[in-house]
Amino acid sequence: MSTDLLILYAYAYFIGSIPTAYIIGRLVKGIDIRQYGSGNVGGSNLFFNVSKGWVFPLGFFEVLIKGASPIWMGLYVFDLDRSSHFLIGAALLVLVGNNWSIFLRFTGGRGIAVTSGLLFALAPREMGIFIAVAMAG
Repeated sequence: MSTDLLILYAYAYFIGSIPTAYIIGRLVKGIDIRQYGSGNVGGSNLFFNVSKGWVFPLGFFEVLIKGASPIWMGLYVFDLDRSSHFLIGAALLVLVGNNWSIFLRFTGGRGIAVTSGLLFALAPREMGIFIAVAMAG
C-alpha cells in the first residue's frame, strides 16, 4: 500500500470518527447526548435534546467535511478515479469511523448524513437528481 493511500485511509477513518453531535452537546449544554433521547449521537437527538439551531452546522460538517472531504481528497489530491476501489475503501472507512468512533469507545452514529456526503462527492449529478425528485414528491 502506498503512502498516499495510507494517508487517505487514516484521514478517512479519523475524520469519520469525530463525534460532531457529541461535541456540540458537550460544548453547548454540557451534556453527553448519548444519555438523552434515542441515545444516538445523531442529528435528530441533537435537535430534540440540545437545540434545533445546531442541526444545520452539524449537517454541514457531517455531509461536507466528514462525508465528502475524503472523497474529494482522493479525487483531487491523490488523483484517484471515481470508480477506483481505493476510493470506495476510503468511503467505507469514513462510515466505519462514524459508526465505530475511536473517540466514543467504538460506538457512534448511523451514518445517514455522512453517507449523503459520500454519495454527493462520488456521484454529484445523480445525488442532485435524487434530491430534486425527493423534494418534489
